[in-house]
Amino acid sequence: MLAPATDPDLVSELMERGDLPPVALPLLLDGGFAGVNRPAWLDALRPQLALISVEAGNRRGLPSPIVLDHLAGTTVLRTDVNGWIRVSTDGESMWTEGERMP
Repeated sequence: MLAPATDPDLVSELMERGDLPPVALPLLLDGGFAGVNRPAWLDALRPQLALISVEAGNRRGLPSPIVLDHLAGTTVLRTDVNGWIRVSTDGESMWTEGERMP
């Protein structure tokens, strides 16, 4: 499943109902702010790759170190680090391309 963004309240509701499928590629909310990217639903999403859209040199300390620590072991691409990011899929495989890739 590919998700352009994830609503934390919807995810919480789906978790409570047991209807939350894995999400291969979430775009984290609010630049990776911990208050809306809760560890419980990050665990429930089980992403293969996480995207964070955040401006370079932001003054809010985003993305949150808590969120990044929680995503350890998951590939994370960030616009402040990687520049533009393009993700393609054929429904089975996923390819990423970015302005600055490691």
